[in-house]
Amino acid sequence: MALELGRENVVATLEQVNLADHISDEELSEIGEDVVNSVQRDEESRSEWMDANDEWMKLAAQVKEEKSYPWPNASNVKYPLLTTAAIQFHARAQQALLKGNRPVKARVIGDDPDGSKRSRAERVGKYMSYQLMHEMEDWQDDMDRMLFILPIVGICFKKSYFSPSKNRNSSELILPQDLVVNYYAKDFKFARKTHILYKDHNEVVSLQRRGVYLDVDLGQAVDPDGNSVQDETLGLSPVAPADDVPHTIFEVHGWWDLDGDGYKEPWIITVDEATGNVLRISSRFVPDSVERNEAGEIMSIEPLEYFTRYVFLPDFTSKIYGLGFGIILGPINSAVNTVTNQLIDAGTLSVLGGGFLGRGIRLSRGGSGRFRPGEWRSVSSTGDDLKKGIFPMPIKEPSSTLFNLLGTLIKSGEKIGSINEALLGENPGQNQPYSTTAAVLEQGLKVFVGIYKRVYRGLSKEFENLYRLNYIYIDEEHFTQVMDEEGTLTKEDFNGEDFDIEPTADADIASETQALIKAESLLQKAQQGMPINVEEALRQVLEAEGHENINELMQPKPPETPPEIQLKMKEFEHKEKFDWATLQFEVATKQNQAAKDKTAALLNMAKIADLSDKAEREALKTELDNSLAKEKLSLEHMDKVMSQVMQAKDRELKEQEIAAANKNQGNPGAAA
Repeated sequence: MALELGRENVVATLEQVNLADHISDEELSEIGEDVVNSVQRDEESRSEWMDANDEWMKLAAQVKEEKSYPWPNASNVKYPLLTTAAIQFHARAQQALLKGNRPVKARVIGDDPDGSKRSRAERVGKYMSYQLMHEMEDWQDDMDRMLFILPIVGICFKKSYFSPSKNRNSSELILPQDLVVNYYAKDFKFARKTHILYKDHNEVVSLQRRGVYLDVDLGQAVDPDGNSVQDETLGLSPVAPADDVPHTIFEVHGWWDLDGDGYKEPWIITVDEATGNVLRISSRFVPDSVERNEAGEIMSIEPLEYFTRYVFLPDFTSKIYGLGFGIILGPINSAVNTVTNQLIDAGTLSVLGGGFLGRGIRLSRGGSGRFRPGEWRSVSSTGDDLKKGIFPMPIKEPSSTLFNLLGTLIKSGEKIGSINEALLGENPGQNQPYSTTAAVLEQGLKVFVGIYKRVYRGLSKEFENLYRLNYIYIDEEHFTQVMDEEGTLTKEDFNGEDFDIEPTADADIASETQALIKAESLLQKAQQGMPINVEEALRQVLEAEGHENINELMQPKPPETPPEIQLKMKEFEHKEKFDWATLQFEVATKQNQAAKDKTAALLNMAKIADLSDKAEREALKTELDNSLAKEKLSLEHMDKVMSQVMQAKDRELKEQEIAAANKNQGNPGAAA
C-alpha cells in the first residue's frame, strides 16, 4: 500500500482530503470489491429483522390493502393498537426529553473550589443549546420524527459532523434501513457501519470537481428497489424516470490495513454500489489517538465516532439492534385484525344472507337475483313451490366467543403498550381517589421512564460528539456575536482531555404531575418549619406549574407588621407627639425668659456706660457675662435631654418588635 503512517508523516497523510489519490487503480479495485461484499454480508445478517420491521411499519401506517379471501374485497380493517402506542410514546417523550430552550447541560467532574468549572459548564451548555435550537435548523424536526419512528422499529441513528458548505455542525437523523450494521456485531463503536447515500448526478459531479471524490465514471445509475413501505403508504411508483434515479453510494466506516503494517486502522471508504468504484478514502482518527510501542509500531487507535445509536428496548439476540412496539405488539395487533375482520365478514354474511334455488323455481329474471329494500317481484311459481325450492345457507351470527377473544387480545396489547384510560387522559372513574389514580399513573409511566433513560443516554452521546466537533471547529468570534459575552468562551472550553466537564442531556424525565407533586410537598415541608429554603421551594412550584417571568413573580414584598406591634407604634406616636409639645412649651418659656434677661442685660450695659467708677462697670459686666453663659448652658441641656428622650423611645420600640417576633416564631403564616 502507498499510505505511510509513520511518526513523521502521519499528520500530513491524515490532513489530505482524499487519500485514494495515492493508491493505485488495482488496489482501489480490490478495496472497492471487498467493501461492497462486506456491506452485502452485513445486509444479509439483518435481513429477517428488516423484513419484520417493514411489516410493522406498514401496520403502524395503516396501509390500505385489498383482500381476495374469503371473497374479493373482503374486510381488511387494521386496529390501531400499534399506532396508538407509538403516538402515546411520542407525545410523552417529546415533552419529557425536549422541554425548554436548554436541552444541553454540562456536568462538572471533580472538585471545583473556585467555581471555574461551573462557570465553564454554564457557558458550554448555553452555547451548545443555542446551536441545537437555532443554528441546526433540522435538529428539532429530526428529534420529533425520531421519537415517533423509534417506538415502532426499535432503533434509530444520528450522524453528527461538521458541514463545510453550511459552516456549522450538523446532526442528521438516519433510519435503520439507511445505516447497515452487522446484526451480530459485538460493539457498536468498533463495528463496521455503512451509511447508504443517494446522490443525484449533479451532486456527484460537484464533489468530483471539488476534489472530494475521485473523477471516475459511474455510468448510468441503476434504479434501486423502492422502499415498499413508503411506496405503498404514499401511493408512489417504485419506478422512477431514468434521469431522476440517484446513485447509491456506500459510505463505510470500518477498519482496513491500508499501510500494510499488519494493524487495521479506522478509515472511511466511499464506494459506488453499482460499479464498485472507490470514490474517496478519508481518516477516521487523529494523530493524538494513535498509541505506539517503543519500536514505533501502532498498538491501538481510538476511532472518531460520527454515529449515535438510540435504542427503544434491548434486542434479545443482538447487542446492536433494538426492539420496538412493532415486534412486541405486531403479532397481537395482527391477531386483533384477523378476529375483527372475521367478525365483520360473519356479520356481512348474516345480514346479506344467501342460499340455494331448486330447479323447479321459475324466476322471471333467471336463476338468481338480489333484492333491494322495499322491492317485490313477480314469479311464475306458487308460494308452496317457493317454500320447497328455496334453501337458505346455514349462516350463524358473529361468534360471541370471537368477540370475547378480541377483547382479551386488545386488553393484552394495551398492557404491553402501557395504554390505559389514565395514561390516555381519560377519566378512570367518578369515585376513584386521587391517590389511586396517581399510583396507576406512576406504575404506567415506569415503563416509559426506562425507555426515556435509554434515549437520554443516546442524547448525551450525541452531545459528546458535537462537543468534540466544537473543539475542532469552534468560531470564538461567532460566540461573542451571538451571546454578547466577549472573551468568555474559548476553544479550550470544549477540550475533553482535561475531564473537567461533560456535556449531557437533561435527566429530569418526570411527568408534569409528578414534578408538581414533588415541588408542592417540598414547599409544605418548608412551611412546617423544616430547614428548607422557602423561596427556592416556591420557585420549583412555579416552574412545575409552567409559569413565566418567575423572577418577577418572586420579588419580595415588605413584611407585614403584626397587629400588636402596630398598636404599640400608635401609642408611641401619640406619646412622642405629647412629649414633643411639652418640650416645645418649655423651650418657648426659656426663650421668653432669655429675652427678658437679654433686655435686662442691655439696660445694665446702659447703666455701666453711665457709671464713672471703673470698678463698678467691671463688676456689672462680669455679672452680665455669667448670666448669658448660664442661659446658653440651659438651652444646650434642654437639647441634650430631648435627644435622650427620643433615643429611649426608639429602643423601647425595637424591644417591642423583637418580643412580638419571638412570640410569633412558631406561626409560619406570620411574617417576621
